[in-house]
Order: sequence, then structure tokens, then C-alpha cells
Amino acid sequence: MRPIKTFLFFFTILLLILFIGLVFSGKSVTIKGRADLKMPDFRSPADSLLSAIIDQELNMLSGPGTLNEQNQYTNKVPEDPAPEPPDKITQQIGLLEFPGNDSSLLFPFFNKLKNAGDIPGGIRIVYYGDSQIEGDRITSFLRERLQEKFGGSGPGLIAPTMVVPYTQSVHVSGSSNWRRYTLKDLNEGIINHNRLGLLMAYSSFTAPYEKEWKNVQKATIRIGASDMGYYHSEKYNRCRILLDAVEGPVTIGIKTPEGQWSERILSDPGLKIPDFFLDSYTSELELTFRARKSPHILGIALDDTSGIAIDNIPMRGSRGTDFSRSDTSLLRELFRKMKVEMLILHFGPNVATNVRGKYQQYEHALIRELKLLKHLGNDLPVLVIGISDMVVPAGPGSETLPDLGKIRDAQKNAAFKAGCVFWDLYSTMGGEGSIATWTERDPPLARKDRIHFSYEGAEFVAEQLYQAIMKSFALFEMNH
Repeated sequence: MRPIKTFLFFFTILLLILFIGLVFSGKSVTIKGRADLKMPDFRSPADSLLSAIIDQELNMLSGPGTLNEQNQYTNKVPEDPAPEPPDKITQQIGLLEFPGNDSSLLFPFFNKLKNAGDIPGGIRIVYYGDSQIEGDRITSFLRERLQEKFGGSGPGLIAPTMVVPYTQSVHVSGSSNWRRYTLKDLNEGIINHNRLGLLMAYSSFTAPYEKEWKNVQKATIRIGASDMGYYHSEKYNRCRILLDAVEGPVTIGIKTPEGQWSERILSDPGLKIPDFFLDSYTSELELTFRARKSPHILGIALDDTSGIAIDNIPMRGSRGTDFSRSDTSLLRELFRKMKVEMLILHFGPNVATNVRGKYQQYEHALIRELKLLKHLGNDLPVLVIGISDMVVPAGPGSETLPDLGKIRDAQKNAAFKAGCVFWDLYSTMGGEGSIATWTERDPPLARKDRIHFSYEGAEFVAEQLYQAIMKSFALFEMNH
């Protein structure tokens, strides 16, 4: 073959390979079902950088409770914490931001966090959010990381009637007579009070309009570990039941698979928190309630006797501006009795879909709520997590990106004006349009609705949040 023909032959082959590479950029092509050919990635530098960042961070999540090679969650004992990422990725992660750059705002909390393993009863973080955290997403992995480092165990506060009965940490089932009541029921006249407690909801096994049954009513709750649970959250040795509106004798029984049986009878009115210490760690409980009129069950705390507990409290449809509508005196009392040392507020999607342009009004409302919460907790530290990138449906067959930057700015301004800490999740994700990259990942980090994170994405976000908190904690240790 002449030299010119040889050159043309190889040049044609090169052009063909380049064409195939552009068409299947970054994808794998299966050849006759036997082999996968990985094509080069010809994406834009920005997309490639974001993908590289996510790849590196996901590789750091190879510890317990993460996805294994079969894409199944494991319950293995935690390994060493993830290593610090390189500097160029640290800029992408996003640090905690403080009003006036005063990082000492969290020092009182960090001092208690550092000694949580030696504090009787431990300390507590309450993580409030909307549907983005339902099912214990984000919170579960953050809880695992902090409990591994600072001690503690258990999934924290749960309810007889959960928003999602099967979460990443627990599976809750009960008798059919349980009902859940929220602010919505107050608005509709179904209940006539706002004593909802930490969960912003309560459960009851008799109807609120029924004064008292002639016969004693019985209700049961069964609590088991989730198949997706992490090591520390699936065991606990302490169970506290938060009761309100006790009228007449209430008998509470608690049973473990190990054979322990305990029973208490309560009759005095007011807020009651019976404390059951278990003989050994367990991951299953059966609770029985008997009364002619049900008390209001404000929550069931499954914790350790020391260390840190983190509660996952999803408020579906909320913008994070509802706390002032509940009984604030009850909130204050529960903050104190449950040793709540920090709040995390994570809201956004319902702002993007409902507020639309009225962001200054939203900012003022959020300032009001944040100042109230800090006041109720005696200058309680509050961490505000900004809105994530998302896409909002605008009608059949069309989608539009809301003005997320303005919502993020309103949340940050509110946090700083109220003396709270802020974490910019929007920028950490990669900013505008990053949700598309998260959705197209394999496995996807976001669901197809391009609003909510997948389990993998929630774990990734939790790791970023943990790293941001630990960087501030390291600064605290340098000064103490």
C-alpha cells in the first residue's frame, strides 16, 4: 500500500474513533454483551471539575452504611473518618459562614460536643427540614459521623405515626387506632390547641373530641431497625417517652426481644417524660399504652446514656416559618429537659414554589423565627442550611429554574441578622444548573424530579456538612 493510501486509511480510522467518542462521551459501550468500552469524557471543564469533585467525595464515603459494590447499604462498624480533600476541592465544599466572621458563635456548643461522652444523658441536635430530609435522609449519615467521633447511639426522636414509617434508621408500625395531629389540624378545627412539641406534631390513640371511653383503650407500637441503617443508629439503651395532656391513669409497658419488661403508671397532669433504662443495647422495642383517654405522645427518644443524639424532624410543605405558631412555652421546656444544644434548619423547596419574588417578606419571617428559637433555647446556636439547586415544574412539558440565588441570599441575610450560622448548600452543589449533573450521575445523586436528593446524594450532602462542621471544630480546638 502506498504511503498516501496508508495515511488516509489511518486518518479515516482516527476520525471514526473521534466521532464515536463525541457521541458516547463519558459513557460505557457494551460490545456483544461481553465487554464494556469506556469512552473519553469530552464535557466542558466546569462539568468535568464538578464531576471530579463528586467522584472524589463519593470515594471517601466507602465506610460503614454506604453503598457497597452491589449498591446495597451495609451496617459495618465505622472505619476511620474520611481524609481531608485537596485545597481546590475544599473551596467547592463550602465552609460554615458566621455573621461578622465570628466563628466563636459555635464555641459553647463545641465545648459540650467535645465532652459529650462524659455528660450524663448526653447532648442533642435537632435537625428540622422539609421533604428533603424525609426518611432520615442527610440526618442519618451526619448522625453516624458525629456519634462515631463523639459517642452516643440511637436514631433519636421518633413518633408512633411517622411521616415516613420506614426510614434509613428505623421501621415503625403500630395499632390502627393511632392518629397524627399537626398545625394543619389546628387550622381546620380538628384540634383546639397548639401544644405540638419538638416534632411539631403529636400522636393519640383516642379522638381529640372524645372526653373519655368507658373501657380502657389499648394501643401498641413496634420499633425495629431499618435494613438501610448505620451502625450507631440501630442500637440504643435508653427510651424516653414525651407525654402531654395526661388525664387519668395511663399505663405504659415496654418490652425488648431480650426479655426485659418494664411498666409505669402515670396520672398527674402536665408534661411527663418517663425514662426507661434498658439492661442492654437493643434495636427492637414493643410499647403498649392503656388509658380511657389517650395522652398526647410528643415523641419517643431512643438514645444512649451519653454522647450525642440527633433528631430528624421533617415538616412536609413547610418553609421553616411555623415555629411561632406552636406553644412556645412547651418548646422552651423541651429544649431544656432534652438538653438540646443546637438546632439545624434546612428548608427551601417550598419557598421556591410558593413565595415567588416576595423574598424580602420571607427574609423578615425567617428572622422572626430564628430569633424566637434562639431565645427559647437561651441563646441556642442555630445553623441555617441554604436552599439547594433545583428545578420547578412550570406547566405541562416545561420547566423553569426559580431565582434560587435570591432565596439563598434571603436565608443568609436572615441567619446573620438573627445571629445564626449559615451553610451554603447551593454553592456547595456547584451553583445554578448543578442539579442536572447530580441527576445524571451513575448512580444518580438526585431524583428525577430534580428537587430531592437520592439516598446517595443525601449521603454526599451529609458528608460535606460534616466536613464543614469539623473544620470549624478544628478552629475551636486550636483556640482551646
